[in-house]
This record gives sequence, C-alpha cells and structure tokens, in this order.
Amino acid sequence: PFLFVDVADPQKRSKQDIQHMLDQLSRFESFYRVILGLNEKESTEIAKALEIPYSTETPEKLQQLALEISKRLRIYGCVVHPVKYAVCALGNNTFYHEGPYIANPLISTGAGDHFNAGFCFGQILGLTPEESLMTGVANSGFYVRTAKSATKKELIQFIHDWKNKKI
Repeated sequence: PFLFVDVADPQKRSKQDIQHMLDQLSRFESFYRVILGLNEKESTEIAKALEIPYSTETPEKLQQLALEISKRLRIYGCVVHPVKYAVCALGNNTFYHEGPYIANPLISTGAGDHFNAGFCFGQILGLTPEESLMTGVANSGFYVRTAKSATKKELIQFIHDWKNKKI
C-alpha cells in the first residue's frame, strides 16, 4: 500500500523540526511505499533541511532533486508540482509531465491538493508514473479553470480535450 504525505509549508519551522518530521516519515517505509508530495517552494525548504545542493531551474534539475530527497529519506518516492508541470522520482527512476498551464486561473488555492488527488488516483489505479503525473496535472488544470473538482467523467473529457488541443 501507499502512504502519500503532503507537508504543510515548512518555511516557518526550524531545520530541526523539519528534520525530525522527515526522520519520522522514513520510518513508515517499512509498512508502506511512502511518497512525499511537495510544491516547488516546499521542495527547496526540504532540500535546505537535508543540506542537499539544489536547483529548480529546469524540469531535469527538479527531477534530480526529487530523486535525491527520496534517496536521502530512504522512501519510495517524491513528487514535486510547480505551476507548469510536475516531476516525480519513484524507485530509482525520474519522470516528468507538462501540465495544461493557464496564465489566468479562476482559482489557484487548492490546485496543489487537486494535483495530489489526481496523482494518487493514478497510482491507486496502477497507472505508470507518467500517467499518474498526467492525471495529477489534468485534475489540477480542470480545477483552476472551473473552481470545482472534476468528476471522473469530467476528468476524462478534460484529458481528451487537452490531448486534442481544445483547451
């Protein structure tokens, strides 16, 4: 089974608090495949706490950061979702998927939670990491355009429209 953990913004926590939380997270790996979910800012805060040199300038560099975080924590994976795309490291492999970016979203608060829900939905369905990232960015993309959560039917239609460049 999976354990997906989405941390609250760690910016105001001490390095010791963050390290303690991450140590506890690692302990769950003996029971679950632990996946740590982060937005881009959170990924840099975690990197600082773990003393990992990092760059988030490109998707490739962010993939390497996700991989290094998961290796350091000895967990199954790490997912990072900036605004325009998402990356993950699962096992010892990294993955990337472009998102359906929109310059003027109707809403942005909650977009990360919708990404996480879509990603987890993909993992539960047994989709590949790339497909899970796609499901995550699509779910978030639907939400920021409509200010509502997609039904399964709406998500499928959104993915179809995105694929066919209708959005």
